[in-house]
Amino acid sequence: MIQKILSTVSNLLSNGIEPKPRMIYAVNGGDYLGEFFVFMAAQGNEYHFLSLPKMSLRKVPKDKFVSAIDSKVLELVEKLPADTYKVCRSQYENIIN
Repeated sequence: MIQKILSTVSNLLSNGIEPKPRMIYAVNGGDYLGEFFVFMAAQGNEYHFLSLPKMSLRKVPKDKFVSAIDSKVLELVEKLPADTYKVCRSQYENIIN
């Protein structure tokens, strides 16, 4: 029982520091207030997100991402269903190509 709780806490903490595929984040402040960021890729020192509902590419430096998570400007919402993520992924690929 305790091991399961520790595992859950560990997963929550690690999900808050580094984005994982299919994760969506709510933007609670700043220039992008009201948008949702769907994690797409890590490129060098940046994370790439597809912004919803605008369907635009947002590049966030890794250190700014961690800072935004810590200050609750970005908040993990959930892991998207595979079919929803597939649509987002397709739009992201259209943008970068």
